[in-house]
Amino acid sequence: MLMVYGSSKASQADILSNTHTLHHNLFFTLTPEQDSAVSVLDPIITEKGCKLGITVYRNPTPTDMTLRTTSSHPPEHTMAAYRAIVHRMQNLPLSEAHRKAELDTIMYMEKQSGFSSR
Repeated sequence: MLMVYGSSKASQADILSNTHTLHHNLFFTLTPEQDSAVSVLDPIITEKGCKLGITVYRNPTPTDMTLRTTSSHPPEHTMAAYRAIVHRMQNLPLSEAHRKAELDTIMYMEKQSGFSSR
């Protein structure tokens, strides 16, 4: 569950105490925004005025390669990573600019991993 709230209208303690009463098996944590952005799993949710935007989180460490085409892994394993990141790109509500940037990243990863462009 994702909840966006205005910190001028509610405190973190109030939010946590109210959400912890929803169900005894649900536990919530707060992820405060930094530089008008919050990283939630793969997407980063950014705030621009009264609008929220979504981009894809990338580790600061190099993640520009998946399994190489020359590896001895079955092709299904090699392609699983690409299916997952393409699915993410297609299903996150990205802006056109962010969608193009993600596609460019995927194409770069393919090239670095030894795939040829089609």
